[in-house]
Amino acid sequence: MEGQEQTASPVPLVVDLDGTLVTSDLMLESLLILAKRNLRRLFAVILSLLDGRAHFKQRLAREALPDAHTLPYNRALVDYVRAEKNRGRRIILATGADAAAAQAVADELGLFDEIVAGDGVTNLSGAAKRDRLVAAFGLHGFDYAGNSRADVPVFGAARHAVLVGAAPRLADAVARTTDVTRVFAVETPDLNVYLHALRIHHWTKNLLVFLPLIAAHQLYYGVPFAYAVIAFLAFSLCASSIYLVNDLLDLADDRAHPSKRKRMLASGRLPLTQALALAPLLVVAAFVLALPLPHPFGETLALYYALMLGYCLRLRGLVVVDALAVAAGYGLRVVGGAIAAGLAVSPWETMFCFLFFFFSFFPFLCFSNQICSLISL
Repeated sequence: MEGQEQTASPVPLVVDLDGTLVTSDLMLESLLILAKRNLRRLFAVILSLLDGRAHFKQRLAREALPDAHTLPYNRALVDYVRAEKNRGRRIILATGADAAAAQAVADELGLFDEIVAGDGVTNLSGAAKRDRLVAAFGLHGFDYAGNSRADVPVFGAARHAVLVGAAPRLADAVARTTDVTRVFAVETPDLNVYLHALRIHHWTKNLLVFLPLIAAHQLYYGVPFAYAVIAFLAFSLCASSIYLVNDLLDLADDRAHPSKRKRMLASGRLPLTQALALAPLLVVAAFVLALPLPHPFGETLALYYALMLGYCLRLRGLVVVDALAVAAGYGLRVVGGAIAAGLAVSPWETMFCFLFFFFSFFPFLCFSNQICSLISL
């Protein structure tokens, strides 16, 4: 009105979800939950990709969702968003994830005035997200907080950009089209993070490969000892791969645990995508490393890996069966060490090792799955 000041409403702040508001990926987490819960239903959900990514995400959200309360949120960004909301800004959650996943996060944080998310028909990422936001708020009618290259079209349509853990090349690309007002750094995994995730300190269990050499009084023989060292490294790389698989499958449980929530994956310090890439790479490296060893060693190593993978997926928690699997895993280390060193593998010695490990660990495995997870693999 004439003679009166009018105060314009603040431009809405639009916030991305995966990799921005949370340091994880909700779709991957849902897949991992379903992989642990029901492999048959997991394959059925994956087949729904034939009907499009949006339908796949909706189907997956119906089957499994991570606990929004325990997700690894970017606390610095959450505090910033809360401060902006207190200033009177509208806060919009815009994500390519399904609406059910977005709603769970919105309910947990209580910060958002509106949710723009997948509906089972449109995969709301990249240009599709940009078009939806421009239709709602107009070109340059919103500020956008995001983290990935898929967000470049959205940044280009925004008034201001808020970068969250963006790579330098992405930051440069965004800065050429949009005014960057805030930058939130995300911790990059260092060597210590990887070493903890691979549980290098548990490699001592694989020293069992040297037991046949010690029993045969040949520990200091050059070639057999060198082959035993290779066997030790091969088993260790396979074990680290299994540790990553185990932590991926136990992600939800670990976050609810008072101490395990500090693990690298549960805390969000190691991205899920990196763990998913590292697990198979470690296995490949183990078998490449084992190429100079006698052929039966590769078969023994493959049997060990398959057994431990089955333990993570299904055998854990089955009374007696889990103890048998753990005992077999320890016994295969001894057998593998003998094969690598070129020593004869006695069936009686193999049976003795198996029974020894079985009766050593069976009481613990009967009473506590938590203890089982600590001493297995």
